[in-house]
Amino acid sequence: INHWQSEDPMVAPPPPPRAPAAAQGDMTLEGSATAQEIEAELEDHTGGEVTISSYSQEITADATLPMSIEDFDESAEEQFKEGTAASLSVQVGQITDVEAESVSATGRRLQAGTAIKVGYTVTGNEGQDLTSINERLNDPSFAAALVTEINNAGQAMDAAVGAVRRIPELMPAEVTVGAATISTAVDYTVARTVPADADPRTEQQQMEAQLRDDDDALREKLHARVRARGGEGITGMTSTVAATPTFVSPPPAPPLQSHIQAG
Repeated sequence: INHWQSEDPMVAPPPPPRAPAAAQGDMTLEGSATAQEIEAELEDHTGGEVTISSYSQEITADATLPMSIEDFDESAEEQFKEGTAASLSVQVGQITDVEAESVSATGRRLQAGTAIKVGYTVTGNEGQDLTSINERLNDPSFAAALVTEINNAGQAMDAAVGAVRRIPELMPAEVTVGAATISTAVDYTVARTVPADADPRTEQQQMEAQLRDDDDALREKLHARVRARGGEGITGMTSTVAATPTFVSPPPAPPLQSHIQAG
């Protein structure tokens, strides 16, 4: 029996597959950034492919009304919510977390009396961009629009059977609105490929460092992108991340190919 090696070259084993590494995180920004802006910056920052699984915005705002805290009951709150929603062209259900507190009055009607500051949140629907609503809230003309719609809501309650108006007829000079602030929240996944022989601990530490809330580079990138389109920018960022890279072991190398000839 004569053994001989084929002159054909051995079939080289395939290169080791590149293993996927993934990180899931959530981020809250003080400011308004679109889902597309956040996705683009996360991809540029990490070198991975980003999927935004959840995007939402909310705005906190307040208005001061010339009435007592005792009169701001359930009916008054409903009137306020309906008027505010109408002035912003949103659904009543998007006006949430309504809370009132007594403050010193500055309006003409209650020179020495009391007033209330009503704080509230405008909650965006999933995927809804509230940037234009935030701009409307911070427009100097908004107080007058708010007064008109609260009064309209009160008139509608007067006309309804069993409904009782609780907020008195308002004048624009009696109502003030505070500065509104907007925040953006996202849940995301980052996936990128890394060499199969990479150290999982190193990859995990690197991804965590790139995505955690004290990474000023990411916040500054988002800030610059938002400012470039005319937005106010990002004033703060908090985030949590769970980096869970997974590595695939390369398959075993194929056996040497040879021919055996009997003779």
